[in-house]
Amino acid sequence: MLRAPLDHLWTQLTTKRGLVTVRVNHPLAECVKLAEQLRARFNLSLCEVAPLRGTWEGSPVGPIAAVGSAVFERYLSNPQVKMLGMGAGITLRAVIDERFSNGSNHSL
Repeated sequence: MLRAPLDHLWTQLTTKRGLVTVRVNHPLAECVKLAEQLRARFNLSLCEVAPLRGTWEGSPVGPIAAVGSAVFERYLSNPQVKMLGMGAGITLRAVIDERFSNGSNHSL
């Protein structure tokens, strides 16, 4: 039972002293880094980048829809948001399909 707190303390000490570093090598880490760079460069309040490597086939709409549906849900779940402006097209339809295929209390 005492092992977990000691492991946590060991990790904190070695990380603070620079003995251990952690780096995430994953396409999502690259997306987060690029989103932060775009947000800073263009003074954006929100920027999400979808990974285009991986299991998607053909069109990039799938990964964009997955990221877009998460953003869409954040806005829908925020009680302060009263209105959303949206475009039209294949990507928007995919975002809506992705969000509502996972179950939701929201209606269109």
